[in-house]
Amino acid sequence: MKGIWRKLRGLDTVDRQLLVQATGLMIAVSVGLRVLPFTKVRKRLRDWINREVRNSGAFADGRADRTIWTAEATRIVWAVRAAGSRMPGRTCLVEALTADAMLRRHGYAPALKIGVRRGSLVSLDAHAWVECEGTVVIGETATLAEYVVLS
Repeated sequence: MKGIWRKLRGLDTVDRQLLVQATGLMIAVSVGLRVLPFTKVRKRLRDWINREVRNSGAFADGRADRTIWTAEATRIVWAVRAAGSRMPGRTCLVEALTADAMLRRHGYAPALKIGVRRGSLVSLDAHAWVECEGTVVIGETATLAEYVVLS
């Protein structure tokens, strides 16, 4: 436990804030998906994004979305992955929803993808991932091409 606190203290302020935000949001999304329908979780995430953007005064210059991947976006993805790697029971959907919401909150335009593929014994296998500018930023897997994206 001491090692985790030492690592956390060693982060710069922005990274520490992103990691705390990613952890809290991931917990909220995880709990939300257990007690609410998916559509309500998505609506609450959209409400949180809109409230955060309004409160921060972001996009005051009229810019709707960032189209260029930046170091900030890389750090957001790092924070989500770091939080997810330490969270027991997290799923690809929880991680993807968290990354999507955090990137949107910071002005990016990610694409949340949910796909299915036929499993080995007539079962279906589902996976969620996030893409930005056509590149998978969360949820990369060697079998990603086998998934059919749900509309």
